[in-house]
This record gives sequence, structure tokens and C-alpha cells, in this order.
Amino acid sequence: MVTVVRTPDERFEGIRGADLEPHWHEWTEPGGTTLRMHYLDEGDGPPILLLHGQPSWSVLLYRDFIPRLVAAGHRVIAPDYIGFGKSDKVVEDEWYVIERHCEALRSLIDALDLRDVSIAVHDWSGPIGLRQVRDMPARFSRIFIFNTWLHHIDMKYTPAIRAYHARIAELEVGTGDPLAMMGQGDGSNEILATFLAPFPDPTHMAGPRRFPLMHPYADPEGGNAIDQARSYEFLLHWPKPAHVIFSHDDGVFRESWGREWAQRFPFGTFDAVSTTAVHHFPQITAADAVVDLMLGYLAGD
Repeated sequence: MVTVVRTPDERFEGIRGADLEPHWHEWTEPGGTTLRMHYLDEGDGPPILLLHGQPSWSVLLYRDFIPRLVAAGHRVIAPDYIGFGKSDKVVEDEWYVIERHCEALRSLIDALDLRDVSIAVHDWSGPIGLRQVRDMPARFSRIFIFNTWLHHIDMKYTPAIRAYHARIAELEVGTGDPLAMMGQGDGSNEILATFLAPFPDPTHMAGPRRFPLMHPYADPEGGNAIDQARSYEFLLHWPKPAHVIFSHDDGVFRESWGREWAQRFPFGTFDAVSTTAVHHFPQITAADAVVDLMLGYLAGD
């Protein structure tokens, strides 16, 4: 059995978007502990599944997406992975491997019986979310890809990725604040406060600590290197739309990589958007531009 903590509700008071109605999915992890996964579920119509990465969560990334997508006639589902946002947090660092996240997300998709899904992935939700497309292709109708990747033999990991991995690897297991080491600051402005809200202390931070250690060049097993490569190869023959939208100035997953990836999809498109800050997160500072693109493609596909 694992040890589980929950972020106190008061941590989310005053956070813009955190008052959206919470929904809960119970998933029993392989060791037998039932964990509570939080997700947002707004609107009616064809579903859009919005997935976050490291070290973010549903409200932070997608609070400016949800009202516009709902107004356009879509149902929007945005979960928090176990260890993130309002979801339960397993305390033990070693519990977190990418396969656990894949299993929990698959359980949610099955429980909601989502079909004709447009899926949007960012950062670590590329390996987690695109695995669902490979495993359950009939459920998905299109893909939106924001600043992410899938591991494959030719993947070039940027200095920014390798440097952050090296910093987190210096932490003693079970301790340390990965957001501070990421350079996110002290939470003195609203965006940083929203980053930090789910994580009151290092006990709650095992999920964010583990993600940067599981890049497949460093941890092939924990990072699902083989399954990532299989998903990558599968999507090279994906017979449905794949829209790649990257920010210009991201040092983690560069625009050049996004452009190259888009060209490999049979029905791929590529767009770049300008961000004023936090360039790895176009959902935060280029939300209107990204949603404009999404709605254009959704109307035209």
C-alpha cells in the first residue's frame, strides 16, 4: 500500500478558475490503494480532452480555454494526473512511472466512455495522452499537440531538458522543491501562485519531482521508452488530423522540432504562436491565439 495526501481546499481559495465544479474519478492503483483523480467537465457536445504536463495542472493551463470551447459547443474534460492539481498525491517518489499515469488516464476515459474525442497534449501528456490514441484509436477523431514529444531513436533532447534533469537528480529522494529548482520563483505573482497552489510542502511534490527524472534517455523503463517509440511509429500513419501548435521561443521543445514532427503526420498542420513569457506554456500567455487555431481546425476538419 502507498501513502496518500490531499492538498487542503484552502490552498485553492482565490485561484482564478479553481471554483469550476470539481468531478472525481476513483482509480485503484496496482498496489490496491484507491486514488481520487480530479477532473473538470464542462459543456455539452463533441468532447475535447485537455491534458497537462509538468509541473502544471488543469486549471492553470486551461482556465482560459474552457469558456470559449464550451461556448463553441464542445464538452471539455481536463483531468489532473495523480500527484498534481486537486488529485490525490502518492507520497513515495518511486511510485511514479509513466505507465501509472497512462493506466489512470485510460481508466478515466473508459469510465466516461469518451468517443469522437479531440485530444490536446502538452509536455509529459504527449507520452501519456498519445499512448491513449495508439491504444484506443477508435475513440479519437483529432489530435492537438502543444510543445511536447514522443521518444524515438532520432529524438534530440535539448540542453534545457538535460539541465533540469541534472538539477532534480541532485535532490534526495522524497525531499526538495522541484518548482523552485525549475526557476518558477517564490509564487509572488498570480501565475506562480497557481503553479504552487497544489503543493504546500515537499511531501506533496513527488509527482513533479519524478517527471524530469523519467526522460527515456535517463530512465528508459520509468519513462516508457519502448511504448513511446511505438506510439510515435503508430502516429506516423495516423489517418486523421494532427495539429501541431508550438510557441516560438520554447527552449524545452523547440519550434523546429514541432515543425518537423508536423510534416511527418499524413494529415498534419503546423502553427507557431508568440508568447510574452513562460514560453514553454503557450496555453498561459498565448491562450487566445491557441484557441483561435483550435476552433478554426475544429470547424474545418
